[in-house]
Amino acid sequence: MNKKITITLVTALFLSVGVLGYLFFKQTLSPVQIQNENELITIESEIQGVIPSFSDSTYLDATLSELNLWNGEKRIYETAIRTQIPISALHIILTTKEQAINQTIDPSTDPPSVYQSAGIVLDESTKSLYLYLHLSQEMINTTSEKSLEQVFSKMALRRLYGVKNDVDNNQDVDYAQNGQTFIRIKK
Repeated sequence: MNKKITITLVTALFLSVGVLGYLFFKQTLSPVQIQNENELITIESEIQGVIPSFSDSTYLDATLSELNLWNGEKRIYETAIRTQIPISALHIILTTKEQAINQTIDPSTDPPSVYQSAGIVLDESTKSLYLYLHLSQEMINTTSEKSLEQVFSKMALRRLYGVKNDVDNNQDVDYAQNGQTFIRIKK
């Protein structure tokens, strides 16, 4: 009788540890997210060894509200559309894959190469806006975490401003330069 109880307890212990381990690893592998009443904001990285998070979610939330990102007209330059679809999720994705907008070119390379760019994809079915922030692998490798935080934050602000506003005369650049750092990077 004692042997059956011992085996049952050991089995239950292993199952409990397994379930807790799964939940722990599932949580640590998921993107970092901010869940508000009706909006979801996530940040994740496709760049090996770069772990992003939000350092100032209050500032980001206030900025998105100020821009009225969730409602009203949005300009998606990549697909040349203007839409009134309200969005419920913003996904910020750090990548080394070149994007179509806000490209910064290094003319010293032959051929000249893009080392920084951004892109937006709107998924109308899920009402999600995907913001891709690209830096070249060389920039990632040679730039400090603090500088990467500033670069990625300013890139995000510039591109989000452009979704909601006309961007004549570098208004988006000025907007981004006056913004705060809200992305944290761990390498």
